[in-house]
Amino acid sequence: GLGNDPTGLVLHQGMLLVSGTDGLLLRIDPWTGAVVQAPLDTQFDVQGMAFNGLPPPGKAYCFGTNCPCGNADPSAGCANSTGSGALLLAFGTPSVVQDDLVLFATGMPANQFALFYMGASVIEIPFGDGKLCAGAGGYGNFRFLPVRKSGSTGSLALGPGIGWHATQHFGATGQISVGFTWNFQIWYRDGNGSPCGGAFNLSNAYATTFQP
Repeated sequence: GLGNDPTGLVLHQGMLLVSGTDGLLLRIDPWTGAVVQAPLDTQFDVQGMAFNGLPPPGKAYCFGTNCPCGNADPSAGCANSTGSGALLLAFGTPSVVQDDLVLFATGMPANQFALFYMGASVIEIPFGDGKLCAGAGGYGNFRFLPVRKSGSTGSLALGPGIGWHATQHFGATGQISVGFTWNFQIWYRDGNGSPCGGAFNLSNAYATTFQP
């Protein structure tokens, strides 16, 4: 059973998202009914959600296979100290004008430092306890500062306003423009028993090709 009073639900990318009176979005396996990893803390009481009929704003990729020490999680990033990986998904649209894309990550260890970043390149190399999949030459080309903590739920959201942030902070080579694909990922600390001993990990990656 759920630990809250459900007030809205929507099916998104194969997972059932259930909102509740405690202000959490719970990610539910629609086949088993089990709560999957940590919830997304929305900071308010969600009274309803609706599916807008539009396709997803991008595509998740680089899941937790071929992980550094066998710490696999094929449904998210490589497994962390919670026993599963961090999952990065997105809502909203890829519209540059609307600038309503929202990235959210769940499944991180609680109260750990975390950072969203984006890169133009698609790669796959071991990095800490996970895999670096977005950007090259270090982790990520453009970092969405400041660094934040994952909180008690092990989750974080970024957006809307991602394009505006890029305009203000990333310079000419980091602009979110029509027709360009950016790859997003989240890096996070995992200092309490990380499976490979690297003390940090990453989510899967998420690619969005931006439109007008």
